[in-house]
Amino acid sequence: MYRSIRTRFLARLLALKRATDGFMTTPAQRSLGVSLTSLLLAAGFRSILFLDASGVNLPSDGIWTCVAAMLAAAASDVMVAGTLGLIHYGMTCKLRSFPASRVAMFAGYLLLFPGTLLHVISVPFFRLYQMPLRYTQLLLVGSLSNILDSAHAEITRRYLYLVLLVLVLAAGTAVAGATYIYRAYCARAGHGKRRIVLGAAIGLVACCLIAVRSLSGISNAPAGLIMNPSQIFVESWVQWCWHGVNDDIILKHAPHFDTTRLFDKDSDNDQLQDLVRPDALPVSGNNVILIVVESASVNRFGLWGGDVRTTPRLAQLKPHALMFDSYYSPAPVSMKSLVSLMCSTYPHADPRADTYTNPTIDCRSLSEVLADAGYDAGLFHAGHFSYTDKDRFFAHRGYSIMRDAGSLRNEAKYPINGWGIDERAMFDDAIHWLNGRDSQLPFFLTLITLSPHHPYKINNVTPAPFGTASAAAKYDNAVHLVDSQIGRIWDWLVQKGLQNKTLLAIVGDHGEAFGEHPGHFVHGSLIYEEAVRTPLMLVQPLVFKGVRTRRIGNHVDLAPTLLDIIGHPRPKRYQGVSLLRGFQPHMVYFYANWSAYRLGLRDGRWKYIYHPLDGVHELFDLRKDPQERVNLAASNPSHVEAYQHRVTAWEAYYGTLIPNYESYVLGATMCPRSPVCYLSTLEPSYTQGAWRKDQSVSTRPLRIQDTFYDKGIGVKPLSVLRYSISGGNFQRLKGMVGYDGYVKKSQLNAVAGAAIYVDDKLMWSSGKIGVMSDPRSFDISVENGRLLELISYDLDGSKERDAINWVDVRLER
Repeated sequence: MYRSIRTRFLARLLALKRATDGFMTTPAQRSLGVSLTSLLLAAGFRSILFLDASGVNLPSDGIWTCVAAMLAAAASDVMVAGTLGLIHYGMTCKLRSFPASRVAMFAGYLLLFPGTLLHVISVPFFRLYQMPLRYTQLLLVGSLSNILDSAHAEITRRYLYLVLLVLVLAAGTAVAGATYIYRAYCARAGHGKRRIVLGAAIGLVACCLIAVRSLSGISNAPAGLIMNPSQIFVESWVQWCWHGVNDDIILKHAPHFDTTRLFDKDSDNDQLQDLVRPDALPVSGNNVILIVVESASVNRFGLWGGDVRTTPRLAQLKPHALMFDSYYSPAPVSMKSLVSLMCSTYPHADPRADTYTNPTIDCRSLSEVLADAGYDAGLFHAGHFSYTDKDRFFAHRGYSIMRDAGSLRNEAKYPINGWGIDERAMFDDAIHWLNGRDSQLPFFLTLITLSPHHPYKINNVTPAPFGTASAAAKYDNAVHLVDSQIGRIWDWLVQKGLQNKTLLAIVGDHGEAFGEHPGHFVHGSLIYEEAVRTPLMLVQPLVFKGVRTRRIGNHVDLAPTLLDIIGHPRPKRYQGVSLLRGFQPHMVYFYANWSAYRLGLRDGRWKYIYHPLDGVHELFDLRKDPQERVNLAASNPSHVEAYQHRVTAWEAYYGTLIPNYESYVLGATMCPRSPVCYLSTLEPSYTQGAWRKDQSVSTRPLRIQDTFYDKGIGVKPLSVLRYSISGGNFQRLKGMVGYDGYVKKSQLNAVAGAAIYVDDKLMWSSGKIGVMSDPRSFDISVENGRLLELISYDLDGSKERDAINWVDVRLER
């Protein structure tokens, strides 16, 4: 029996040797090897992901969801593998000369390295963020270095050994498999059959493309199964391009947004006297301390429903505080939250950080307002200002001192911590600055923490108060550390006798998820409550008395609220309102466009979430369903329709506001120091149809009947010209419109029309304009208007080449 087994084994080895003799000698063999190598690499790294990663939750609704998700993952891997193989085959089979063939073969194999590198990085990245490394993440981060700073601790020795093992196995198996498949199915086939094999491979790639797009929409499957590393090459770009198309469609129908309540108008309007001490406001001249807590989960902070042991120092401050239970971040991403906190404006509705599109935005930030009022402003950050260009954003905001993880005095004392340095180094520097500054001036201190950011690593804390058995326990340790440092600041205020002369604001930049919804971990991807609702605690012993409020607010409301408390006027350009004096219940908005794409709002008890890419609607009654488990969208179509219009209008407005802030909000480029501003000197924010400045669409001078005009706009119906006039202090719009004077005899019966809208309201209509009609003049009010639209349209339904001219159109202050 032993000899029989040995004989069969040796026979198999001999057969394998014969099969591999002269392997990889043809373009088809080499191309197939490329494909199989890539496919095995992908499968191997996914195996590492599930063998070595922690905290991956399987879907809750059964095995078929798992199977479907795995099919989607396998489809994308086959797609990438087949694509690489076909590229390699296409390059090598056409080249006959020896040197060129070898160069092409080398180039084909070189294509494997980017895919391999992305897989290597994506595995620890997925362990950290429960999502793959994708194009939008790279766009927001700016470079891989910041990601690697956080991921390096996750690339363990065991992980590297597994990677090496998979590489060896994949390479060996690919070579043997490629040779066997080729010899078995292709070597003896004729030219026609080889074409059939190649065509089948191309068809397989096409099917994989379709499968990836359709199967990857499974919303309740774990992110690691669907959004695997191979999809970086396709899915990220598909989503990005698709989103760009949707943006253009939305802009045509949504020129502005509204914050007035729709269906639950007064549910959270607590009485002011119940929130503050009578006659306590304002507390003029108070110092201001703003502490922004990274990734502040309301579900894990002791005063908001978490373990009370996580925040004992905040509990000590409760008798002197006002706590908000329905306070939101506009986006679950830090830099966008900071822009809203400092500038009282919603962020750019785009995955790019606002600091990339307009880092020097003239928003009159809170720090600038206070610095101009005589405050000494200091900024300290436990992370790096270079991340998402925070240094460019904060550079001219009135701070007399700015220090981050790379410039803190005690940097060497504390080891690095994820994306920066231990919190205590930052608080050491802040207290040192407070002790050394001129005590005659009030101060504004901004502290931006870091420890609660994944991977929740804190150092030199033994034992960890909540253990290290889970990500949630590590997070609780980090929150406890931040809480202790906030206590240090309060102790310093008490020691200096400044506790009654200082307003302390503690707010989270955004939330943090721990699986409250299937597959939802960390932050950045979704906008459920755990991601966008965050703690806000205002502390001032003379003003507050330890109560909570249901008033719904947003980061855009914080700067106006702080200025209201200290009695400083709110800049007109601020888009938020005070959450205290003069508060009116309003709607707040939020969105995510990092991994997933979501738009949402809070309207009293109603919470609405819209998925623009696949048309899904979610509607929750948070009064009855605070965990967002029961989707009421199907039973409330009127709510869904109204809310969808609101969020798309919001996105359209803020999709263009930040890059054009100075023009839209301030009117800085709208004919400065001039009482009259001709519309042809301004750039429209949106256009549709053919149009020209200061000439007709036929490029001839502007003319109506026999009269010529120097200034105006020539258009061809149907056309839309939209202008943002907010901040220009304009009062009237004047001008004329008429049919283009250059007409042919065949057009004498042509009829067109024109209309003017201000903020979606029809303000003037021309009626029918014929070729022989005199110009129609208009003089309308645009006071307090945001958006101005000039629309022209054809009335006769003919196919004539209509053309009309808007002439002497001017805005007057």
